[in-house]
Amino acid sequence: MSIDENPQILTDNPEISLIPSEIEQIKTFVRNNRDLLLQLDALEIDFFGFMEKMRLS
Repeated sequence: MSIDENPQILTDNPEISLIPSEIEQIKTFVRNNRDLLLQLDALEIDFFGFMEKMRLS
């Protein structure tokens, strides 16, 4: 899944067993937490820092 304002699945032929509503929930999570996910991706925070910030939000 891309981390942008309009998240997209990044593979042409994903083998996922999620129904469309579950995929939409993931996209919503990415949109709502984009800044934190980008910080995690850039190694500005570690996973534990990410989880702490998620807990506080």
